[in-house]
Amino acid sequence: MNFKEFEFESIKQIEVSVLSDKFIHFTTNEVAQVIKQENKFSTQRVYAISTTFGCWSPKTQFNHVIHKSDSKLHSDEVLSAVVFKASKMPFRAACEEIVWIGPLLVQVLDVIKPRRAIEIIKNTPYGEAVRSKNLRIRVVE
Repeated sequence: MNFKEFEFESIKQIEVSVLSDKFIHFTTNEVAQVIKQENKFSTQRVYAISTTFGCWSPKTQFNHVIHKSDSKLHSDEVLSAVVFKASKMPFRAACEEIVWIGPLLVQVLDVIKPRRAIEIIKNTPYGEAVRSKNLRIRVVE
């Protein structure tokens, strides 16, 4: 993983490569299966979390799913997490979420249970450093 910390105009930043990172997107089981079959997000915006510099922020990361599901938030019967790679540069990057303008073609690596995805996000290699140092993220190819 290309990870470089630097300061630009008095703002502490990190530089990360989007091509070598994997991302996690929470959604309903039904939508996860469509994404897996098509290797594509068909929405206008795609929200995900980096498995390298992401940090756990449930309100941000589950916000788009809460309204789709009347069941328990973390229920494995209702929700899934899509693990994917993207080759398109994101519109915005932060430790809490990465945003792409869709539609977005992806390589789906796996569809996992939400609890496993949360465990991965809570243990990313650089997430806490990014959050605690309040680093701005600069994504490069």
